[in-house]
Amino acid sequence: CALPIYLVFVGRVEAGKGSEELVHFFETYKERNPGPLALVLVGPAKDRRSHPDIVYTGFVDDGTRSDALAGALALVQPSFFESFSMVLTEAWAQGRPVVAQGRTDVLVGQVRRSGGGVWYTGFAEFEAAVDVLAGSPGLGDALGRAGRAHVEREYRWDVVLPRYERLLGEAIGARPPPVTG
Repeated sequence: CALPIYLVFVGRVEAGKGSEELVHFFETYKERNPGPLALVLVGPAKDRRSHPDIVYTGFVDDGTRSDALAGALALVQPSFFESFSMVLTEAWAQGRPVVAQGRTDVLVGQVRRSGGGVWYTGFAEFEAAVDVLAGSPGLGDALGRAGRAHVEREYRWDVVLPRYERLLGEAIGARPPPVTG
């Protein structure tokens, strides 16, 4: 029995998060590329499109969320507005690659620095990214390993805390002295 092959999105299913575009891209992908690939949307969704290969889970516990990421072909992060995407680091911690919205400089930067995935700026690039990952499981695993190494290198407490301490020190040092008088 073959395991299901799926892309996963984790977050609120809404236009600002890019999930509506993702659903449309996925439906178009499936029309052009029939096969076993599914899309699993993990998070709240007001509007649910009916498609046999789209699964809406609603809220799930942390263990289920981690399992969904660990078992995915890739995490798709379609958001147009990100200051930092924590879910990318969660996918990488599970050793999975990401397919990120390329119209968001923050996401492109995270993917570039990590070497843990690819980005897309339209349907053709989305389709190509999914085709490459689906056709080359070893590539997805290698990207996921690169992402995991990035997370382990950049987001350990012993690395992050000194950065915060330095930033706080700079902020305190930049403050004008109190007025006395």
